[in-house]
Amino acid sequence: MSEQKEQREGREKKRLLIIVLMLCCIIVLLFSGYQVIKILAAYHEAEAFYEDASATYTHPNVGNGIKEGKERPPIYVDLEELQEKNEDIIGWIYMEDTVVDYPLLQGTNNYYYLDKTYEKKYLASGSIYLDSRNESDMTDSYSIIYGHNMRNHTMFGDLDWFMEEEYLKGHPYIYILLPKGRWLKYEIFSVHRAGVEEITYEAPLKKSEFKELLKLSKEQNLFRENKSLTLPTPKSKDKVITLSTCTEDRAQMERFVLQAVLIYDSAAEQKSDDEKKDKKS
Repeated sequence: MSEQKEQREGREKKRLLIIVLMLCCIIVLLFSGYQVIKILAAYHEAEAFYEDASATYTHPNVGNGIKEGKERPPIYVDLEELQEKNEDIIGWIYMEDTVVDYPLLQGTNNYYYLDKTYEKKYLASGSIYLDSRNESDMTDSYSIIYGHNMRNHTMFGDLDWFMEEEYLKGHPYIYILLPKGRWLKYEIFSVHRAGVEEITYEAPLKKSEFKELLKLSKEQNLFRENKSLTLPTPKSKDKVITLSTCTEDRAQMERFVLQAVLIYDSAAEQKSDDEKKDKKS
């Protein structure tokens, strides 16, 4: 009888263990499902928030009031209204056929807008923002712009598309719109991964450091040996920007970057026009 009792108790213990294990599995599955739903909800919230911002403050630029043959940005942005919400909004960044269509901010440090919107509310995807060490009017020879690499391709989640030659060929420009109608057009010249301790993440740069940066950008460029792709070659007198986002590197010691050189500044063209008018008068 005692042997049968021991066998029965053993079976009951195994049954109890199986039940406990099943409950643990169910709890893990429920928690995982909750986390997935939470992440998807955060993605949807961020996407909806910035789509609404774009719809509210931007529209296609049809060129009204712009003389024939003159450059014009692909969009118009009501920056003045935006800046009434937050004076940290310094402009707008736009890249055609990507989701990069966002307010550009600059905080007093490089952490505040990692998880906050331009309305200073918490959002996991944060904002696109200029390095706090740079001049807000983009007059530095070298400026760094940061954004999260979101899995739903919002923020700077589209930047890895530029690793494809054909995509880069068809989308070589980055536009930054600034207050008082000023806007800048940049052309991409380097696509690569950069170490967080490299000069890529120093700003602003001295003249000798800027030359070092250009040398490093050329050496690291994924397309450096591509003969079928013609990319610009920045000079020491040029102005350059870096768009920086995370990679899958868990140690967080490197970032994926696009680097572009300024090829058009509407303020320079306006100054030239004004000088011509002065000479005529």
